[in-house]
Amino acid sequence: MLAALDGFQVVIQPIVHLRDFNHLAGLECLVRGPAGPLEHPDQFLGEARRCRAFMAVEAAICRTVAARVAPRLPLNGANGDAPSAFVNVSRETLLAGPDGAAGRSLLPFADRVTLELTGDGPATIPCTALQEAWSRWRWSGFRLSIDDLGEGHNGLAAVVGLEPDYVKLDLGQLRRVAPFRLPGVLRSLADCVKELGAVPIAEKVESSEELELVEAAGVGLVQGFHIALPQDFDTFFAGRALP
Repeated sequence: MLAALDGFQVVIQPIVHLRDFNHLAGLECLVRGPAGPLEHPDQFLGEARRCRAFMAVEAAICRTVAARVAPRLPLNGANGDAPSAFVNVSRETLLAGPDGAAGRSLLPFADRVTLELTGDGPATIPCTALQEAWSRWRWSGFRLSIDDLGEGHNGLAAVVGLEPDYVKLDLGQLRRVAPFRLPGVLRSLADCVKELGAVPIAEKVESSEELELVEAAGVGLVQGFHIALPQDFDTFFAGRALP
């Protein structure tokens, strides 16, 4: 199975401003395993953990982003509004710091990369250790997004402790846990994220009706199948002029 872990690809999905889909805020870099039973990212990354190759695979994904995506994004100016490559990283990679295997490849593009902290991984890593590690990444110029608020270890404690730039609100998760109270729950979460100093991003937006709910909740950045499907980065960048 170890050989199969080399056959991944990275695709990108735009994060855009709700009122102007052509105004790009970021590109989430998503992994896809080789065709077959490991194609879905959960299965692929789960197999990497089982084979004790997870950190090596995550570092390889970051090298791909550094080689193929980040160099195509504009330098971030003083106002920090240029689009950023959102790269999913685990707690282990965050803890390794910018001088770890993943960090070394991304470091030349720090101003163009937002680390998206996933909710999986060991629960035994102390919050203080993550805070100290994240301070080194931030000092190097990276930004941070908390993925899937409320999923796994990504609760409010992570938002308060790490003070991220962005927090992802997963509409797929909210559909499951609060289908009849979605508008109110979404607004409450968005207000909470803003109160804590971060920018909320609504992800897994899959219909015009959900887009209206997101707008009513006061969330300005969106991502999902209703906006754009994940696609190969060469296809995305072909003929596209970024600011």
